[in-house]
Amino acid sequence: MKITIVNSSDIRGGAAIAAFRLFKAIRKILPETRMLVREKLTSTSGIKGLDSSLLQKCRIKFNFWFELISFILRSKGRNVWFDFSPANTGQNISRYSEIKNADIIHLHWVNGGFLSINNIRKLAKTGKPVVWSLHDMNPFTGGCHHAASCTNYMRECGNCIFLRFPFDKDLSNRVYRKKLKLFRSGNFSFIAVSNWMAERARKSSLIGNSKIEVIPNSMDTDIFKPADKFSIREELGLPRNKFLILFGAANLLDKRKGFVYLIQALDKIKETRSEISEKYGLITFGKSSIVENSPVQVYPQAYLKDDYSIAKLYQAADVYISPTIEDNLPSTVMESLSCGTPVIVFNTGGIPDMVDHKINGYLAEFKNVNDLITGIYWIENHPEINQIRENCREKVMKNFSTEVIVTKHINFYRSLIK
Repeated sequence: MKITIVNSSDIRGGAAIAAFRLFKAIRKILPETRMLVREKLTSTSGIKGLDSSLLQKCRIKFNFWFELISFILRSKGRNVWFDFSPANTGQNISRYSEIKNADIIHLHWVNGGFLSINNIRKLAKTGKPVVWSLHDMNPFTGGCHHAASCTNYMRECGNCIFLRFPFDKDLSNRVYRKKLKLFRSGNFSFIAVSNWMAERARKSSLIGNSKIEVIPNSMDTDIFKPADKFSIREELGLPRNKFLILFGAANLLDKRKGFVYLIQALDKIKETRSEISEKYGLITFGKSSIVENSPVQVYPQAYLKDDYSIAKLYQAADVYISPTIEDNLPSTVMESLSCGTPVIVFNTGGIPDMVDHKINGYLAEFKNVNDLITGIYWIENHPEINQIRENCREKVMKNFSTEVIVTKHINFYRSLIK
């Protein structure tokens, strides 16, 4: 059985990391597995990047900006520019050997001018089963990646909340109708990486009647594993005796990641506990990791590409806090748990699939800063924190280890070929 995994990049972004880990794990069992990406950032064999020449790189840039600008001209403002992908431009990958030789084509995140709806239709016309992992809602909406409180995708998109001038037959409706034709033209199945996403997909009018399997992302538990906290801190030049909070995202300024709620929580704590300026520390990693006006000392780690470096941050921290307000199955939460580091998160999205309240972390009430503070105190003062750490690791090993997730994927692939 030959699988080809398709994603915009091999390691840039949460979906890319999930797809890359899946590719490496499946390849150990099915050596002819391939990965096809627009942007290749690693030297891993078996992955073909479409950015190997200057001409290809220019084309990629053009497609990215063409798609983005086509939405910007219709969007309601700068703050939603990256919340919607019309999938109106891309490149034809059906002619590549990685597609021609595949038994199954497995799509992950293919937006940003990588694959248009027409490009995906060409993949469907090969007659091969096409599996699409739902890392966000875009595959079954008229273009948005997360619909927030909008339920139009359950009926027929239109009157889009992201457009400057929404109406019944607006851009979202046109994209919706193109996808309706797309899914009627081929053999599509879907993998939801969380129960939360599966619930929304099954309610959608585009793919609600399709085959939808729930298989979470996998975790490389050989890299993301517990280690001695103090020796890691010494290696990284971090303070030994501070209560270190970790926060990371591809871009800390992404409003969906909720970094502002963490800062608000620390500000409130400082109002009653002035000593936290000396007692607490905040480690950040990702784009825009330099934080101004923080109530505690910040230790920015910038954008880290390799898993080993990222794992050390989790190993060094006392707690990972992710007050995301709109997310599917954030890899950072799973990485922290795999390292035995408890997490504090808002109870939203697919996060409850990973975090059991007061067992391996704290599920705070959605957008409730005071409850976030309660969670911080709960971790800081827990009398059996080592047991909590053991629970974190156990949750991942039982539910998200590579062996468990790869077996589920391969069984799903085989069911489609049969």
